[in-house]
Amino acid sequence: MRRCGRDFQIVLVYNDETGQRGNPKELIALQDTANTTRHVYETLISLGYPTVLIAARDSLEQFEAEISQYSPKDTFVFFNCDGFNGATWGSVYIAEILERLGFGHTGAPSHAIALITDKPKTQRYLAEHGVPTPPHEVFAHPPQSTILRFPLIVKPSLEDASLGIHLESVVTNLDQLAQRVKHIVENYRQPALVEEFVPGRELAVAMWGNGVIDVLPLYEQDYSHIPDPLLRLLTYEAKWVHDSPLYDHFAVRCPAELPAEEEQAVREVALRAYRAVGLRDFGRMDIRLRDGTPYVIDVNDLPDLGPASGFHRNIQAAGYTYAQMIDRILTLALKREGWI
Repeated sequence: MRRCGRDFQIVLVYNDETGQRGNPKELIALQDTANTTRHVYETLISLGYPTVLIAARDSLEQFEAEISQYSPKDTFVFFNCDGFNGATWGSVYIAEILERLGFGHTGAPSHAIALITDKPKTQRYLAEHGVPTPPHEVFAHPPQSTILRFPLIVKPSLEDASLGIHLESVVTNLDQLAQRVKHIVENYRQPALVEEFVPGRELAVAMWGNGVIDVLPLYEQDYSHIPDPLLRLLTYEAKWVHDSPLYDHFAVRCPAELPAEEEQAVREVALRAYRAVGLRDFGRMDIRLRDGTPYVIDVNDLPDLGPASGFHRNIQAAGYTYAQMIDRILTLALKREGWI
């Protein structure tokens, strides 16, 4: 066991996507990781942790060569990698390299990241563990029929950060479904995940801990001013595209105001999902609440850790500063690995 003194160093690993080409708007979310990393780095330094930065870019071989300059005996990794070379799945490869080389790191292990990145597999896994999720199908080609009940929402099956989710993603008939599946398959080169759309309140449930898991104050996207329930949707534009009319279009409430029974049900489902998929240290569940039943619609093993992020708003509502948030995430991981 290491002493509590700073006799180890931190390597802050992140994915640098600034050189990626493609649709500039669809790269915003991945490229924002570099901005978040800067805040995390400055905070770790201010807390007294000797910290260096390593960016995953260009090739996995290059990343492995860079990280191999450090010893896992006296180097711990703060993991802030949510993709690699423009692909969300790439974060799995980075985590696998770290673990193969023996580095301890913050956040979920590589096998859990792999599970969570595959949204259809995650849904099946959660359902097997008694966690309510929307009924779904997966299509690699435009379907001619479906067993699901309209309205439906069509998503990429291997993306996060709301990539590929727009107002047109909610469909109400078979023709619209086929067109949207075709769009996902052709533009994202992956199967489409099709779910029954769950109208209702949308909640982000942030948690942290190992063993004992603390559920932080619930965060709600307030859609009450939108009369059409099919337009009550947190799209990619609403989250990331500053010049979009949808950006910051929704009010947020943290803590959310829920009846005690419903809040307890949301917390219990989120905890069950956290443990089921193998999250460590921290994470977030996105939940739709309908008729008292919480449905998990997304699992996030690495929520955005920027000062303006929803995760930080959860933390603030619990009474923590940004520096305390970063320190606690690292401390949870260090304790888990027996470093302190």
